[in-house]
Amino acid sequence: MTGRVRFCVLGRLTVEGDSGGQQGPGGRRGELVFAYLAVEHRRLVTRDELADALWPDLLPDTWAAALRGVVSDVRRYLDGAGLDGGSVLERSQRGYRFRLPGDAVLDVDEAEAAAEEARALLDADPPRAADRARRAAELAGLPFLPEHEGAWVDGVRRRIGSLHVAALELEARALARAGDHRGAADAAERLVLADPFAEPAHQLRIGLLTAAGDRAGALRAYDECRRVLAEELGVAPSAATEAARRHAFEQPAPAPAPTAPYAGWSVLVVEDHDFQRRTAVALLRSLGMEAVTEASDGAEALTLLGTSAPPDVIVCDVDMPGMDGVEFLRHVAARRLSSAVVIVSGIERSVLDGVGAVTEGHGLQVLGVVEKPLTARVLAGLFDRYRPARSTAGDGPVDAGAGEVVEALEGGGVRFTFAPIVDLAEGRVGGAAAGAVWRDPVRGAVPAARFLPVLDAAGRSAAFTGHLVERACAELVELAADKRDVRLWLPLADGELADPALADRVVAPLRHQDLDPSAIVWVAGVGAVRRRRPDEMGSLIRLRLKGFGLALGGLGDQPDLPPVAARLPITALRFERPPGGAPDALERALDLARRLGVRAVVPGGLTAEDFDLLVSLGCPLAEGLPGHEAPVGAVAAMAATWEPPPRRP
Repeated sequence: MTGRVRFCVLGRLTVEGDSGGQQGPGGRRGELVFAYLAVEHRRLVTRDELADALWPDLLPDTWAAALRGVVSDVRRYLDGAGLDGGSVLERSQRGYRFRLPGDAVLDVDEAEAAAEEARALLDADPPRAADRARRAAELAGLPFLPEHEGAWVDGVRRRIGSLHVAALELEARALARAGDHRGAADAAERLVLADPFAEPAHQLRIGLLTAAGDRAGALRAYDECRRVLAEELGVAPSAATEAARRHAFEQPAPAPAPTAPYAGWSVLVVEDHDFQRRTAVALLRSLGMEAVTEASDGAEALTLLGTSAPPDVIVCDVDMPGMDGVEFLRHVAARRLSSAVVIVSGIERSVLDGVGAVTEGHGLQVLGVVEKPLTARVLAGLFDRYRPARSTAGDGPVDAGAGEVVEALEGGGVRFTFAPIVDLAEGRVGGAAAGAVWRDPVRGAVPAARFLPVLDAAGRSAAFTGHLVERACAELVELAADKRDVRLWLPLADGELADPALADRVVAPLRHQDLDPSAIVWVAGVGAVRRRRPDEMGSLIRLRLKGFGLALGGLGDQPDLPPVAARLPITALRFERPPGGAPDALERALDLARRLGVRAVVPGGLTAEDFDLLVSLGCPLAEGLPGHEAPVGAVAAMAATWEPPPRRP
């Protein structure tokens, strides 16, 4: 492993370096020993300590040998991550010591150091303090060994939980000192959700909303505080909280604000937890939404929907008594009671991702799949993705039979093109992404996204793939003659993945012409990974075994890949959002690719502004915008003539 090493025990156990990451040691005991020794790396850990953590109820007679075996597994894992396991995990007569190599860092230490730096900068540099506090809160908000229990695990969780709360408070105070009162109030909102019974957190939130000029929001925050204290603790607000309420009430009412971007929206919140539901409703109203209704479970929500107009968006919990979120959303889709949904829950991420995939499969627009707690900023970002349902059928499968599409393929009615994929580091065309359009005299231009589902449904998507591979082989012959190192990125129809003969079928034409399969990157939809069907996973793996590249496509700017993605031999991620005005979203996308140790390709990069932005963010590949496609047979010429735009001074 090259570059600075980072040991991660918060969230997913990994060892990360510049060249990629290595998922944590397998087995529950290996995970616990790795995390225990890493967290306690500043001291020697005795064998008795580890034994108590591994076997809290009954110590087996052979515990010493079993412990040595687990430690050996951890050392082998470290060796596999490119480290010297014997040097990192030292053995002595009394126990073991975890030595961080060189300038390596542990994410727990990183979070604590970021919080300490934020505390030191609070007066001198509030914006920087807010940034460091935010980083500490992000790290400390990740779960620690979620599938493990025990005294030591609980103690570390309490330590990290306290750090999370402290970092959120630091972020709120730093943003307030920097003059960003709305951002400070958002941070205080997250603080209250993280520590709902801490009255000082409520006081801070009330004060920051008052400072932001949101008198109504401050008074609602007071009401929330009063309810929580009364219902959960049986006490009344303190004198300090009452003083904060009086101060908010005495502030002049703000002047009428411009119409909020979500003023005309209607939203239904479905959440069984009273406090979480009230908080979600308050957040939505703080965004300017007036038509907000609520229900405590799926059955109540369906009753509401049966007597009112469909809402624009449903914000829905998953784990609810009675009718759960999965069943509720199935009814919503079947009865067309709404077109878009935000899925929210505190359940484990892999299950949450699966709910999103199932909901999309029902035809609902999933704006986001997020873990609790919700914030106004997260909701606003998700709502920005909302596209109202249209009455036309222009976005769905084309109204045609599979036979018509196959006939168009056979007769040349489907036009294949290639858009350039630019290698930003080398400033050249390093790839070309295939696209297809059916030019029908009656229907006009029908993109592949609309005619491929017709072929999939009829089990005839192999016809499209066959023609695509044929065009790709012809293109590769031209590129080889021109001595151009250009990879072709080809879309993989969903209906092909269930065919166990797929890999053999697509590699045969290349071998017949002595072409290298590594010159082709197959792009599979991310839905295939979310479905996790063994036959489809097998097809993806066999494509890699044949030598093809493998990319996951259809990723938005906040991708939520399930954990199984890290275990697949993917070589690239293909994102949909162009650079535009969202560099933070691009950074998140690129960070995901780096964590998986794969390359990322995003749209754009062919204008000077986009090119500069993507290069500055370290993006490896950029795909050409519409209008830059080359017809079949012209990729070599396109690669020879394309030049990067002049860099801006």
